[in-house]
Amino acid sequence: MTHLNLASVLDDFGIKSFDDFRSRDHHYKKNVLSRLRSAADYCAKYEMNSIINLVDHENGLKMCFNVTRNDSGVWTNIPNEVFAKKLALFTSRTVVTFPFNEISPDRGDGAEAIIRLLCNTGPFLRRNYITILPSDLKDQSLTRHLDRLRPANFTLDDLNVQFQEKATAGTFMPSLYLPHVADVKSEEIIRIREEEKEYFNAAELVLQRKLMHQPFDDENLICIMQYINISIGKLHRIAHDIQDSVLRGAAWRLVVIFGSAVALLFPKDLVALALAAIGTSQINIGAIMRSILNVQRDLNAMAGEQFYVYWKINNPDHVLAFRALLERCLSHFENRQQAIDD
Repeated sequence: MTHLNLASVLDDFGIKSFDDFRSRDHHYKKNVLSRLRSAADYCAKYEMNSIINLVDHENGLKMCFNVTRNDSGVWTNIPNEVFAKKLALFTSRTVVTFPFNEISPDRGDGAEAIIRLLCNTGPFLRRNYITILPSDLKDQSLTRHLDRLRPANFTLDDLNVQFQEKATAGTFMPSLYLPHVADVKSEEIIRIREEEKEYFNAAELVLQRKLMHQPFDDENLICIMQYINISIGKLHRIAHDIQDSVLRGAAWRLVVIFGSAVALLFPKDLVALALAAIGTSQINIGAIMRSILNVQRDLNAMAGEQFYVYWKINNPDHVLAFRALLERCLSHFENRQQAIDD
């Protein structure tokens, strides 16, 4: 498909940023732009039906962003990298249209705009989360389908700020809603979308249902972002309570787990002396297992929250690492109990 072909042009020419393109000679630039025009022309001729099927049959929030010039002929609305991350996080697919017919390989017209667009969206083009199409298509069927998508060319300043995570010069900077992605690598968003596919799809269905019967306007979308922000705040509190619960009982657990480890390695008489030395007289494996299962239950409930996948974007795995640690402990004690039973 064209978005994959466009991304492969950058790969073939070793372009990772606009600076990589700008520093090269005219012949190199002309070849790049010619390849991009060819990819767009191929899309217009041969790929419309498959793209329409994709747009029609995917669930979740789908948006369309139109790249254009302003009245002075200046490209002013190229989605930046943060904007692209937000689109990849909140939508099942975003279609970006670009006027490829305005690119001139000989004169270099449109070069900066298309290269910046491809570099900013590149990781998501390759994963099929964002599709770039020529905006000068004459295919009326595709146009009707794109008109059904929620527009991503926002007129509400606050919504643009939320998606770009920055305010324009001289304007007020409102509070940014969670999740924040400016410092999150594109590869991390891709990893979470793919590893947490079940939770991502669940969040997408929630967004789709909430917007299904509402007008396609910026005010409704900013309300959804506020709702997501509140939900992520709730997940923060749940995570903090789980962590606090674990840490509050950590000293007791360390004593008991230490005693359990000693019991596995040494004779009972020595174990009794060791436990007496640290102030406990018995090993309560059942209590440890109940504690582990309680924390597992809380983590599972947390993962069941509708916007869990968005919460995870801003949270390092140190909280989620409890799950792996506790599962290892539980497996250890279950194996120990099985050996005793046998």
